[in-house]
Amino acid sequence: MGNILGIARADAIWVISFTIGSTNNDFDIMIDYFYYKLYCAVKKSSLHDTAAFTASMFMGGLLGANIFVISGFLAKENILPFMFSNKNQAAFFGIIFIIISSIFYLSQSRYKSILRKYSSESNSIRIKGNLLVMLYVVISFLLIFLVAYI
Repeated sequence: MGNILGIARADAIWVISFTIGSTNNDFDIMIDYFYYKLYCAVKKSSLHDTAAFTASMFMGGLLGANIFVISGFLAKENILPFMFSNKNQAAFFGIIFIIISSIFYLSQSRYKSILRKYSSESNSIRIKGNLLVMLYVVISFLLIFLVAYI
């Protein structure tokens, strides 16, 4: 169990240091590409008519969940207190994050420029991108349970 917590701790430290150490442009590219992949996935689903809005909601929800997990991890390691002392705070934070994400991508049609930018990616890059985004989503949800129960 200690080994799993050590891996989760190393992963969280890597994510934080990557985010802090990367240039703003690198972070923007990573987030925009993730939005593009979410948009493509939603476009293939039954929600294809509202793909831009739905992808922005998923984006906000996943990033909010990551902050929730990081806060829980830091509290478990006694580095910082847990940010969300009750369900209402967590729900409010999640809703705010989803709203900010929706405004960010839907205002001035930012999502259209993202779609134009990444729509011509090669098939091998598309496959790699799909695997990375799938891995990110799976790890994001698994870390919720790792932090909660270990």
